[in-house]
Amino acid sequence: MKSVRIKAGSSCCVFPAATACSRTRMSALVLLSAVMMNSCGVIDLITDNTYKRAISSGPFDAIIVPGNAFDSVMANRIFRARIYWAISLYEKGIARNIIFSGAAVYTPFVEGLTMKIIADSLGVPPDYTFFETRAQHSTENIDYGLQLADSLDFKNVAIATDPMQAIYVNHYLKQKNRRMPVLSFELDSMIPYNRPLPMVNAQVAFVENFVPLKQREQEERIMARK
Repeated sequence: MKSVRIKAGSSCCVFPAATACSRTRMSALVLLSAVMMNSCGVIDLITDNTYKRAISSGPFDAIIVPGNAFDSVMANRIFRARIYWAISLYEKGIARNIIFSGAAVYTPFVEGLTMKIIADSLGVPPDYTFFETRAQHSTENIDYGLQLADSLDFKNVAIATDPMQAIYVNHYLKQKNRRMPVLSFELDSMIPYNRPLPMVNAQVAFVENFVPLKQREQEERIMARK
């Protein structure tokens, strides 16, 4: 299988070649980030208050980390930030285990498994990282992540993600009248979580004959109308 070497500073990643189908989504994220920076102070205030409430419930048996599209041409900053944020929570003893959640949604890489492989390569003991591969949406990251946590007998569980997704997750939890801690860093402190990734081989996470979620959903709607 053809591989791609991705250089990032002094480090790089080696992955099977992937399509660029996630670039539009990543561009949207970058644009959203630029817009949100105008209200960075407000977001940081919300994030800080949420973190302080959440951390009081720790340490946690596990944190659930929602996946993000991995592009073999460039690992985007949200993908990197979520991994490094989860690792920092583990290293500080705030989380005893990490559950990475996500299917192959926008690119051929299974997000949960890819993130676990990278976290393991960064020094987290493999026995303390787990993954699920069914979630295709943020809400499913929570639901399937909790199902895995329950099967592993993890009782005290939190969500760990970036500030922008944290706002959405908190809104979803309130709608469902569910209480669950959400741990997020402040936008102003994102730089430490935006470092290059190490060299790893994630061929096992690569899905052959991959069809993006958007195309699958479109095909399902067409079939439903027949």
